Amino acid sequence: MDATALPATPAARRARVWLVAGLVTLLLAVLAVAAVDRASRWWARQAEARAHETERMRAHMLAEATAAVLNQHLAPAHGVAVSFARGEDVRLLLAALARGEGTDRPELRTRQQALDRRLDIAVQELALGLIAVADRDGVVVAAGEPPGIPSFVGNRYGGGPLHLQTRQGRPARLFLVGETTGRRSIVFAEPVMVEGRFVGYVGVSVTLDEGLLPATADQVLVSDEHGVIVLSRDPRRLFHRLVHEPVWTPPPSGERWPLYGNHPPRLWPWQPGPRPGLWWIDDPAHSTPVLEARGMVLDGLLEVHVLQPATWLQEVAAQRRLLFGLGAALAVALLAVLMLLAAALWQARAHRAALAAANRELQRLVITDPLTGIANRRHLLQMLEEEWRRVRRHGRPLSLLSLDLDHFKAVNDAHGHAEGDRVLRHFAETVQRQLRATDRFGRLGGEEFLVILPETGREAAQQVAWKLRHAVAQTPLPAADGAPGLTVTVSIGGVTSSDPDEPLQALLGRADAALYAAKRAGRDCVRWADDPDVTSPPAG
Repeated sequence: MDATALPATPAARRARVWLVAGLVTLLLAVLAVAAVDRASRWWARQAEARAHETERMRAHMLAEATAAVLNQHLAPAHGVAVSFARGEDVRLLLAALARGEGTDRPELRTRQQALDRRLDIAVQELALGLIAVADRDGVVVAAGEPPGIPSFVGNRYGGGPLHLQTRQGRPARLFLVGETTGRRSIVFAEPVMVEGRFVGYVGVSVTLDEGLLPATADQVLVSDEHGVIVLSRDPRRLFHRLVHEPVWTPPPSGERWPLYGNHPPRLWPWQPGPRPGLWWIDDPAHSTPVLEARGMVLDGLLEVHVLQPATWLQEVAAQRRLLFGLGAALAVALLAVLMLLAAALWQARAHRAALAAANRELQRLVITDPLTGIANRRHLLQMLEEEWRRVRRHGRPLSLLSLDLDHFKAVNDAHGHAEGDRVLRHFAETVQRQLRATDRFGRLGGEEFLVILPETGREAAQQVAWKLRHAVAQTPLPAADGAPGLTVTVSIGGVTSSDPDEPLQALLGRADAALYAAKRAGRDCVRWADDPDVTSPPAG
């Protein structure tokens, strides 16, 4: 026999249930962890975006505030350059020099000295770095310097960027490192025009120092129009050119640097950071990316760069790991509890199903004859009482057929009780096949049976009785060894009633009396209560 065909034991079924529950729990746990991971990443992106926007606004406000300080510091210098360039004393002095008159003339010498005094006063009162008046050849003819600074008078700057631009009648402004002082300064130059001719220019410089930057901001840089850092609290950042700024081509190697003195700019390459809007400004393996915010100074003459370290990336990443760990643990624990509960409910349902099946089997055994499988005496009489109550309510006829196998004791004596049991089962099957679905059939005991025919009149009931007698006589019991089959006959007594006042026991008694009449008439026949002549169907 195939071992797989053996029914599973309860322990094996429980083991399979737990195995399936474990596999399902594992699969759902993997899916839940993946979902938690996806949710935590979505949360991290949202948190990073909020932190990024907050820090961007903070950095932008700092950049704007720093740019405002620089604008306030530099703007007066431009006004001073314009004022002196339009002043009568400067125009007269430069016009005279342009006509070839020398400063050895007493009148020009006096005018030059008076102008020097005015320039010195303006430098001291306005805290400027320098005010210089140069002729059309770029030679300084008057200057105001702070105390301790050598006089600039006589210095020649012809061919320099200020001279070249103002000679074309256009104002100039730029960053430079002073050749004499070494100071980092912004210089404003205004051309002096007399009768449409260029006769010289006035240059005003303002010193740039770290005091202009926020005291607590180490990552605030200021670059010039070429992208070269000219102001920073970190001296290592000075004179580095940002690679994402406009390209500036320095002079060929070996030539002097006209703007930055002895500090040739060096590249400071920035690399795109891990998120849009972030930059690596140092080695990515040993630094934190920064968020850059900018502020313009004097329409782009200078630009403020605020570099805000993106420390929130590490904070959000740590929070995401914590959130993922807690969420995954909670999801797995919840799934485990749910699967345990589901397994317990499944087992309880299986127990209920088994109990219901046992109850149904018990109910079947209570109402079923164990030998023939038809209704037993108790259930048969219960069905008869129900049908009789229906007769009393509606007044419709009810017919009973009392059946008894002929010479059944002789069958048992001649062939044994086992064969007698086969005869009973065969007889019950034969009768059952001839009845309607609404008819009731059961065993009263031994070889006695009863057929209940609801809503069936006398003539129809007699037809059923004759059909049953004929079917039993014509359907022999097949022999087990292939020998000729065993034929049995049945005696039937019938009764029909629609009288609601007749007691049920009286009705059964009349059916039994008709059955005894059939027996006395020689068996294998049908007799009806109050009609001893019924034996076979009418001819034709």
